[in-house]
Amino acid sequence: MTDDELFELCVANKELRIERDENGQLIIMSPAGGITGNINFKLTGIFSQWMEENAHLGYGFDSATGFRLRDKSMRSPDVLLLKRKNGKHSLWKIRKNLLLCALILLLNSDQNQIHWSS
Repeated sequence: MTDDELFELCVANKELRIERDENGQLIIMSPAGGITGNINFKLTGIFSQWMEENAHLGYGFDSATGFRLRDKSMRSPDVLLLKRKNGKHSLWKIRKNLLLCALILLLNSDQNQIHWSS
């Protein structure tokens, strides 16, 4: 499935949270449980406030946004920092979600642990 086909599938099924792993397999994500949802809510709030204070570093996104990663997977991390390069990115590329990411935070709902990736 191409990036464009995956994007169209996600648009046609907005009620689902669809991701693609590095092997091209589609993953339908289940809703978070109460504890994980609460921790994720706090994490997003803290990250949002930090991004407001550090907007010069880039753009912040929440889990409603899917991004293609270096391994060709498409994930919707809990929070994500897209680093600015040479001032800014084009809005078209951000809309298409094809940029590589600077910082990704994933909250593992099984163990409520935060995973950092850069």
